[in-house]
Amino acid sequence: MYHIDNLTQQEIGDRLGVSRMKVARLLDEAKKQGFVEITLKFGSMELAELEGDIESAFDLRECAIVPTYENTEPMLSEMAAALSGMLERYLADAMILGVSWGTTLEAMAKHLSVKKKREVRIVPIVGAVGVEASGSYTNYVTRGFADKIGGINYTINVPAVVNSRVEKEVMENVSSTHQIIEFAKKARIILVGLSDASIGSSLSKTGNFHQEETDYLRTLGVVGNVNLVFLNAAGEYVDNRVDERIVRILDPARMKTVPIRIGIAFGKSKVQVIASALRGGWINHLVTDEETATQVLRKEKGA
Repeated sequence: MYHIDNLTQQEIGDRLGVSRMKVARLLDEAKKQGFVEITLKFGSMELAELEGDIESAFDLRECAIVPTYENTEPMLSEMAAALSGMLERYLADAMILGVSWGTTLEAMAKHLSVKKKREVRIVPIVGAVGVEASGSYTNYVTRGFADKIGGINYTINVPAVVNSRVEKEVMENVSSTHQIIEFAKKARIILVGLSDASIGSSLSKTGNFHQEETDYLRTLGVVGNVNLVFLNAAGEYVDNRVDERIVRILDPARMKTVPIRIGIAFGKSKVQVIASALRGGWINHLVTDEETATQVLRKEKGA
């Protein structure tokens, strides 16, 4: 139950009708008698040390690092396994889980594997963004997580980026949008991808921003965004005119109050925005790969 089914000592005790301390003693006795043997792989020890260094450098609650592969598919699968472990520990029935958008989160939903489904509410924390036919589209991502986790997923019916401030205000006051905004305020966990400020970023490819706007954001020192919150290298929110067109489901101030904020990202282009999000406290959990984590730590030490 403990080593294979990943149940907690308390869960085992409840099932067997014994105390948690009794379970702990039985587990200890199993190791002493040789029924259970624990082997540490050197590579895993190195990753654990790197995780500890990242957690200390940025005061993170938890960092999960997987090996870097030349082929990203097995790496994404291992990242999803790490995320699955986090969600299994944190999720509870009736909880609200907020989910952003993007190709990395799409992959997490695809590979996610939780052993016990929960009666949770999964809500988008950003308007509809991305290409509707693609898996990275906001509503496809939330649906993907709901299929694996259980519970109910909510659909956002307004775009994340509109044409004007007036249109933004209208969209935010649509009754269905207002309901999701209220749910998002009560989220205990949020999952966010991180996008860099390059021309080739996922956000740029959506077609929601013109070239001059991307150039304008970079002149303000923007290095990327977390859930469409634009950040500078220090992790500070950068006030900008583009915000006038963004329909906010979870505003920046509220986002920082969510107890569990899990950022999932990898790759050389994401190093700067990951470091920024960590410095600013926008995420307090990180799932990434070894090469990216090493570069993030190096950047922080050299800052």
